[in-house]
Amino acid sequence: MIFLFVLGVEGSGHHMLLSCLHSLLESPLVFNKYILRKLYAPFWEPTSSSSPPQSNLNSFVKNPKKMIKSLLKSKRNSTSQKAFKKEAKKEAEIYLSQQLSNWKIDKANFSHPSRDLIKKIFALAEDEGIRYLFEDCSFPTGHNRNSLRRPDPLQIYSLFKDIVDFRFIILSRKPSNCVRSCLRRGFTSDSYLQSRIIEDNFCYINSFLNIIPEHSFKILCYENFINSSENYLDEFSEFTTLDKEIVLKMPHEIRQPKTDESALFGSDCIDQIFSTTRLKMLNNFLSPDHYFGKNLPSYFERVLGDF
Repeated sequence: MIFLFVLGVEGSGHHMLLSCLHSLLESPLVFNKYILRKLYAPFWEPTSSSSPPQSNLNSFVKNPKKMIKSLLKSKRNSTSQKAFKKEAKKEAEIYLSQQLSNWKIDKANFSHPSRDLIKKIFALAEDEGIRYLFEDCSFPTGHNRNSLRRPDPLQIYSLFKDIVDFRFIILSRKPSNCVRSCLRRGFTSDSYLQSRIIEDNFCYINSFLNIIPEHSFKILCYENFINSSENYLDEFSEFTTLDKEIVLKMPHEIRQPKTDESALFGSDCIDQIFSTTRLKMLNNFLSPDHYFGKNLPSYFERVLGDF
């Protein structure tokens, strides 16, 4: 199976790409990502809370309808509620109630899944025609954003690398516009603080790319893709192994930015923080060969010119 893992800092284009791939995510070829998160949740979520993931997982298996209703209440807006309900309610009862029973997997052990159990579930899912696992992960670390809110890619890669074939799609957007996107959505109210959070998250992803094989990741430039997505479809299809029929729908489903981020929160402070000196830390984002189309974004080109 192919594990498609979309990875980027907050504000770098997750919603745009998800809007392009929604037909894929509704496909029976894809293991529902909410079920997938339940499988590996005990490996990355904190266990010291009043409702540790193990007990949540056990409740989910025993009573999917009740758990889904509880999870829906926790969603912050109607869009995410609708998306979660559409995907999770349709799939979760099937896979966690019926399929686990059909596959003769002991539900009592499922609340503490081991790698062997996960491997067995993936193999059985593959026998059922599932070809892809999917995860999209922004990096909400630092002030006001829990570092354990989303799965850590290095943990997930270490956990599954001998079970599935990883294809990481790394999102790149002009860092100052990532900051403005976060400020517009109220993650923080301090442009300097938000800039340092974005810088820290970029550095983490860059370090992660130093560890995984080069053939397992490609960087997708938000600005280039949103303006000329048709130029990237062949390479995107080849890298992800997605059928051309799915990929060809992408240009028609791009979610355009709601506002011109550059016109918002236009403090010179943000652009000064992301100076060429500081951006030199991001060596993997400075290599044209790492990008779809081998087109280095203009904001990283100027860094190379300053070496």
